[in-house]
Amino acid sequence: MKLFILFIMSVIFVLPILADITEDINVQVDLPKFGTYENNTTEYYKNNVKLVETVSKLHGKGFWGKMIANFFPNGKNAEIYNLDEKNIYSLDYDKSSYYVHPIEKYFEEGDDDSSFEAEEEEEVEEGTSKFKTIRVVFEVIDKKEKREINSFNTKRFNVIYLLEKEEIETGKRFIDSLSVDIYTFQDKKMLTKFNSEKNGFNKKLMELVGVQMDEDYYNSMLGLNWIEMMSAMEQNKSNTEFEIDYAKLKKIKGHPVLVEGDYFNKNYDPNNKVVSKPQKKKKRGFGLGSFVDKLAESAIGTVEEESQESSVYKKVLSYSSETQKISIDKIEKDISKIPEDFGEVKFAD
Repeated sequence: MKLFILFIMSVIFVLPILADITEDINVQVDLPKFGTYENNTTEYYKNNVKLVETVSKLHGKGFWGKMIANFFPNGKNAEIYNLDEKNIYSLDYDKSSYYVHPIEKYFEEGDDDSSFEAEEEEEVEEGTSKFKTIRVVFEVIDKKEKREINSFNTKRFNVIYLLEKEEIETGKRFIDSLSVDIYTFQDKKMLTKFNSEKNGFNKKLMELVGVQMDEDYYNSMLGLNWIEMMSAMEQNKSNTEFEIDYAKLKKIKGHPVLVEGDYFNKNYDPNNKVVSKPQKKKKRGFGLGSFVDKLAESAIGTVEEESQESSVYKKVLSYSSETQKISIDKIEKDISKIPEDFGEVKFAD
């Protein structure tokens, strides 16, 4: 459980405050089976207070997508993290109400993950007889391209990930693939101030819950935890152990302005020989050299027409996160203030 909570925290506080900072971010997640989730977020940092205002909407598709959309939180909401008061205030603008979460020390000094790590090792040992890893591909490529996005001068990087596993008993293959484009800007003066302030706030917050952490944000920034999260939900494939050299992410310099990714998977049985007509492949124009081109084409799951008996790559989700604006100007409004017409909702202990 501790590992899970730390993971969630690393996602919430993606980038690790003394001065004022404002950041506008737009996130869109497309789930082909269920619809599209949109989230517009503005974060304000001022002294020991952080205000996060969000406007979200799930556009459901199909019966189940529309059903889920009815229960999904929509509209405008906000959270105020007040480190001086050691409270988090959650605001619901539709209901003109708020409730308070105390910021408490969740982990005590000396608390470690040994028991949880032992459980994970036991699960891996149990799963080694079911699956074996066929190949793992992980590449970070400097595309050497420049593009202006929202007044930011950015550079483009591409991350390619592919994992192929085989079920030993049946010989069936399972492939997860992910391709992410990252556009970063490298204004050193702004980034030094921006990152130091955000890091400072998040470090204080972590200390209040009893966690000492290094601010290595690369993994969650790039969305590479999609694979881990989804693999964990698939019980028949969650026990395969593999290593990824995340140090390659250090090639990416600067702050992400635009992150766009697509996640595909494919299940097939190589023992089923199917004769199909050869298809003319479309040149995708990666310009990375023949070997890497083929690798990239495989990793993003190029879908060609195949017979009904043969599986194809299926898109699981598409993800986009775009920074609209970053400001280090003074924030005039009181971001710790709750609207006067809001009533507090208290929950029974």
